[in-house]
Amino acid sequence: MKHLILSALPTVRLIEEIQKRGDDYELINPADLYAFISSTTSGHDRIYKRGEEKSERIKSKSFDAVIPRISGAGFEHGCTIVKQLSENIGIFSTGYERGLKICSNKMLTAQVLSKAKIRNPKQILAHQPTDYKELIDLVGGLPCVAKLQRGSMGIGVMLLETELAASTSLRSFQTLGADVILQQYIESGNPKNDIRVIVIGPETKNVKIFAYKRYALDTDFRSNYSLSGLGEKVELTKEEKNMAVDAALAVGLGVSGVDIMRDALNDDKPYVIEVNGNPGLKGVETVTGENVAGAIIDYVKDNHRKSTKFNNNSIKSISLNSEEISKLSKEEYDNLDNRQKYIYEAEQVEDLL
Repeated sequence: MKHLILSALPTVRLIEEIQKRGDDYELINPADLYAFISSTTSGHDRIYKRGEEKSERIKSKSFDAVIPRISGAGFEHGCTIVKQLSENIGIFSTGYERGLKICSNKMLTAQVLSKAKIRNPKQILAHQPTDYKELIDLVGGLPCVAKLQRGSMGIGVMLLETELAASTSLRSFQTLGADVILQQYIESGNPKNDIRVIVIGPETKNVKIFAYKRYALDTDFRSNYSLSGLGEKVELTKEEKNMAVDAALAVGLGVSGVDIMRDALNDDKPYVIEVNGNPGLKGVETVTGENVAGAIIDYVKDNHRKSTKFNNNSIKSISLNSEEISKLSKEEYDNLDNRQKYIYEAEQVEDLL
């Protein structure tokens, strides 16, 4: 089979695992692709790849699967390309535009997870707020966490410990005209830590879960392997495994990184902090010794011909409709397969988009 990796950066580990399996691949920067919308009602939407003299058309049979690894300045265009390839042209993808966009927006992620009844910390979104004390009190008081709507690798996240620090930081956000999220502070212990859970194929019966605990630097509270390089293996509880899979299903991604934090002051009660649509592989593979990249490629190979896509329009084999599912008892609902649960729950959060 042939894989299309959408990325502006090298993806060495994925390419290694593709080659081990004797498959072909092409690495394309989404910025080099054009999305063409047809004027006919019968479809015929297309994708073109920029060429030196003439663009090359990418057809539905050109690739068997798309693996999007998009972030940064070209994210919005990348999402448009993913949508064109996966939904309009019909190529299997490990991530869909809907899920990628949800994960790129911290508050939207929290809304989707909360709607799906997945535990989040208290948080509030404010546009150029003036009454800081009221907002801080709503999330449990100081200390609390302030976040920008978008950002990765800990960028745009800060801890507000005193009234002076809170006032200074929030006034800076106001001056910049930036929306800010205030979030309940979860005491994770010393050193500060969280758990990154890589979830692969949550909509299948063969879901793969890889997890490790990430530690913050002594001078920082942000638990991020790219910042500290510190981590260790961790054993997830049954509740944490279910939370991670449910979070991946709620946002609608075949491959994602779910960040969980345990409340050290409340019997290690777990909270989902964020979901990442483009999780790094270096940290989890280095710490756990597991072949996570290989698991991603195996997921693609096992499912690219099946109707297990997260694009609702492409799933034809569901046996119950949403109205029928809503009438099931809790026990009957629990016995549904993950794909049926996803379709139902995705419809429930669609109004948030």
